Amino acid sequence: MLTKERAIAYALRNRYEDRLVDKFIADSPVPIVVTNSDTLYSSIDSKTLSVLYDEAPPKGVSAATMDFLRGLDEVGQKQFNSALNYYDEATSALQDNVYEQMYQGFYLMNRAVLRADMIEFISNIESNVQTLSMDDTKTARARVKDEVTRTYDYSEAVADLQAALEAAPDVAYIHFDLANLYVLSSKLVEAIGSYTKALELWPAMGDAYYNRGLVQIYLKDKEKGCIDLSRAGELGVAESYRVISKYCEEEQQ
Repeated sequence: MLTKERAIAYALRNRYEDRLVDKFIADSPVPIVVTNSDTLYSSIDSKTLSVLYDEAPPKGVSAATMDFLRGLDEVGQKQFNSALNYYDEATSALQDNVYEQMYQGFYLMNRAVLRADMIEFISNIESNVQTLSMDDTKTARARVKDEVTRTYDYSEAVADLQAALEAAPDVAYIHFDLANLYVLSSKLVEAIGSYTKALELWPAMGDAYYNRGLVQIYLKDKEKGCIDLSRAGELGVAESYRVISKYCEEEQQ
């Protein structure tokens, strides 16, 4: 098992490099990163952030990119509907610049993730709704609503990611996100294919190995799944070892 220090060093050596991603980050008028966190602007001062809401975008930055960045800011403030509106503006803009056409992939990727997060948010609310009922002593008590099995529709988010791949087909993150949405949509074979494509583009993507391993174990292909989990552990995904001890070591015994 990797120590924390070795895991950090390994991650730095295997950093994902993509010229399009790096250029987009470098051209942004505010600091941005690729992350699964929604607290992107927590460390940015208000003066720097105010550039997003100036009437005229900074030189060399398109209006679509500014709408996208405003959407990021709104997501960080949990203003999901407003963020979605900004993403809609960014993705609907017609761009002549070749880079702006490829940047559409990032706008669509974030809109897809936001749509999926909104569905997840709603599903969590529905599963934790409380209602009032009367007990035998006529005292009102709160109880959790009876659980109802629902199937949520991720088709819009999936369509966004598929369109994102048309704009930026070689970005590993988009394939990874699409694979995750395939899992949520119970399209597990398609998910494996998308995880595999992400790994072809970024062989050191530990999370892709981890998720693909879980899917393969679920599909009763423990041998391949355990190999993927082991690789994920080597790449710094510590949770892999817990899953290995539960499924893979039992298989060996």
